[in-house]
Amino acid sequence: MDCDPEIGAYYRNLFWLHTNKCQSIQRAAWASHISIVRNEEPPDPTKWYEYDGEEIEFDYTPPVNNNEIFYWLPVTCERLLDIREELGLPRQPAYGLHLTVGNNK
Repeated sequence: MDCDPEIGAYYRNLFWLHTNKCQSIQRAAWASHISIVRNEEPPDPTKWYEYDGEEIEFDYTPPVNNNEIFYWLPVTCERLLDIREELGLPRQPAYGLHLTVGNNK
């Protein structure tokens, strides 16, 4: 799900400031987004388009997590979990809902 690009820009700038302006992380390939489906194939992929354009509120929790490559914020959102179920997927994704803000590839 696309998110306000300013969220990612804000946290990438904080990272740069935190490293005394010596290191930076780049914008994610798909800009700031919440991963709802990752490495999964819904039983009926055409159903995915039913949600196109839907505005969904969510909460995220700082601080930013990372695994040395990707940087993300944990997300909570019952609607996104409902969508996973409606798509025929397990309610909880393997990596949890998260808002990707950048990477250092």
